[in-house]
Amino acid sequence: MKKFTIVSVLLIFAASAVFAMTPYYDPFYTTDDIFTSPARFVEQPEISPFGFEINTFGAADYLSYLSNPVNKLSEDEYVGALYDILYNADLDFWSNNSSLLKAVFDFDGFTWTVPSNEAQLVQLRADLSDSFSNRFDSTHKAVAVYNAIQNDLLDDEKLYGDVNFSLTLHGGASYSNGFAWRVKGDAGFMTSENLLENGNSVIAFDLRADVGYAFNILTERFSIGVSLNAIAGGQAIIADKGLVSARFDDNILLAFTADPDFTLDMGLGFGLNFGSMYRQNEYLAFTLDLTNVASFRKYYSLDVSDLAGAYDGFDEMDVYYQPMDLVLKALWDYERYHLVVEFSDVINQVIWDREVSGYDYNFFAIPKLGFTYDINEDFSINTHLGYSRLSFGIDFHNFTVEASASLNKLGFGLSVGYSI
Repeated sequence: MKKFTIVSVLLIFAASAVFAMTPYYDPFYTTDDIFTSPARFVEQPEISPFGFEINTFGAADYLSYLSNPVNKLSEDEYVGALYDILYNADLDFWSNNSSLLKAVFDFDGFTWTVPSNEAQLVQLRADLSDSFSNRFDSTHKAVAVYNAIQNDLLDDEKLYGDVNFSLTLHGGASYSNGFAWRVKGDAGFMTSENLLENGNSVIAFDLRADVGYAFNILTERFSIGVSLNAIAGGQAIIADKGLVSARFDDNILLAFTADPDFTLDMGLGFGLNFGSMYRQNEYLAFTLDLTNVASFRKYYSLDVSDLAGAYDGFDEMDVYYQPMDLVLKALWDYERYHLVVEFSDVINQVIWDREVSGYDYNFFAIPKLGFTYDINEDFSINTHLGYSRLSFGIDFHNFTVEASASLNKLGFGLSVGYSI
């Protein structure tokens, strides 16, 4: 198994290098899904004809911006950063950005002269100091900050988004012979963590069919499994600047028209996962899973003109792959107590770090911890820690509710699910 894992990792790295494909992030992927740990099928026979999950999460920063964008952008954090950039700029800066003053301070009643010598630079600094201190009201400051964002002046500042709103519908079964199947549909909206970094948010939807099989090998303590999924879906990539503009100007269409390269992408894909499980005793088991061993998407896109009515067919896009990963879990179940310890997001982050400029390797995304206590056979409470979020939830009959909070910024979420 060890040799197989090493060879698989090398093959994936080699394939991505040879074919130079683009990495793809699946917003609905999770290691909590049993189909990413298929060796467990031998122990979890279950039939669930229908179920749904609704997941919501949002950072307080973005929620505050949605509530009142003028108040948010006129905060000292943003206004002070803009003032420092402009006040400390030298003549070389202004010679290369001659139209910037008009672009930032695009409101009536104020005129600005772009400095061409040291005397005019001193005068500009005096005017900036007086304006920010005495002449600008909160609306002026908010408009200036907003214009600065559109001109990429404040991409070092933070406006935490991290919004996740998704709906999942699913139905399927796993049987005592190790065979499992599922049909699943997802739809959701996810934003970048920081909306000022010139990133992208996404509206995504898909329909998936999963099948898997697991069996014991050599001994009843050891099992291996495989799962395969076929996917049909689409996505619309939205520039974060478009989201900021849509709320500031109260025009939702700006979210889709702010980026001239906006497209609606439709495509097909498939994924393959391998898993193994070793049961130490009736209380303790370990799983080692190789997820996204092969996970590819092929997209075709419609641009803005196609969506506006001038349809001239789909444009073919590149083949995308989802970076593979190695997931190690320890599963401990003793009477009413259930504990899951997980280590993952090691290899896939290495790939992301290599492929995406500016990617920050997140060590705190690697360890995850989950604990459940059964109060009785119908009611249990649980808590989870992972991805810098802490959650608490309850399970009652077939109904689940979970509240979560971010540990590295102010943000809250709520998830609700039901299955029969």
